[in-house]
Amino acid sequence: MKKNIKIYLENLLSTSGRIGSFEYLVLHFLSVLLFAILYFVILLLPGVLSIIFTPIIFIIYGMFAIIISIKRFHDFDQPGSKAFLLFIPLVNIYYGFQLLFKSGTKVKNKYGDPKIPFFNEFFNKSTFHRSLKLLVICFIFLFFGFLSYLNIDLEDQNLEIIEYNSIIEKNINNTDPSEILVFAEKTTSSELKIEAFKVAANKYMNIEDIDNAIITFKKAIDLVEKDSFDFHLINGELSTLEGDLINALYNFEIAYALNPNDYYINSSLGWFYLNSANSQYVDYNKAVNYLEYAYKLSPSVTSKESLAVAYYFSDQFFKSRDLFLELDNLISDPYIDFSIGLCYLNMDNLPLAQKYIKNAYLDGYEMEDIYIEFINTEI
Repeated sequence: MKKNIKIYLENLLSTSGRIGSFEYLVLHFLSVLLFAILYFVILLLPGVLSIIFTPIIFIIYGMFAIIISIKRFHDFDQPGSKAFLLFIPLVNIYYGFQLLFKSGTKVKNKYGDPKIPFFNEFFNKSTFHRSLKLLVICFIFLFFGFLSYLNIDLEDQNLEIIEYNSIIEKNINNTDPSEILVFAEKTTSSELKIEAFKVAANKYMNIEDIDNAIITFKKAIDLVEKDSFDFHLINGELSTLEGDLINALYNFEIAYALNPNDYYINSSLGWFYLNSANSQYVDYNKAVNYLEYAYKLSPSVTSKESLAVAYYFSDQFFKSRDLFLELDNLISDPYIDFSIGLCYLNMDNLPLAQKYIKNAYLDGYEMEDIYIEFINTEI
């Protein structure tokens, strides 16, 4: 028995030899089952890995299907090259039925003996053959029907993800969250809805529209699971906006413990320690640590600006200046020029400080009189 199993497995991937309709169905069943398991595992992988491995398992499955189809054609004394006719629409239906139902030659043909000892030791009752064959056929049709449905659903989700990413990229420097909110209301994905509400709420915070920020965060928290990462993250943001800093820090720390590698929680903790309304919570070193990691996780314009601000308040003026200069090449904002000027001012480079602060003033940036006097002073 063990010897037969060994021989069978050794010949399994060979295109020589022949297999009957029942064995063809069982092998198809097992390969489809294995393919399904691998496919669903791959769907759980991060985006890039999923893109890499999905075509690989499709190719392996396709090659195995061709091999057993070649052997099945051999069973009724036809060349294995006919297996490639299965790729032709309509023609493949005719030959597909042949592979499923046509009996092989009863005697040895040029491709080998009709009997496979290993297989027939298990399955030797014709009634059982027919019943199991019918069940396997039904399973294969149902599985591929479900897979088609799943693919349609995944395609819809992928299209929504692409649309969401496009909207976020388009509005990355836009303080108006209207387009993001429209997407949040229409998307069918709860995850994308939550993410969109979080982004929109943060945009409201950036323009100091606290009331709308609170309303938007509350929309997001209604969708999240209690005690989840997002539940504590959003509760932390809401508590910060409402002035309950003890509860804010409590929720932020729980969220961080649940997912320390998330951009949002590192950014939120960084700003909590950087810009807390209560001086007892201000800790510039902690702010820098969290915002440095947030920038590493997502090196966007927003995270670069946040880190530049943290460097400034922690007296790391050279690092702050370098990041603000990078931002100055990316976006046109008088606030950036003013910040560069402040860095140079603290570095005792008065000519460059005057230059950048003056540029900010000429571009309409509102500043205190002391800076207006400074740019009008001869150096």
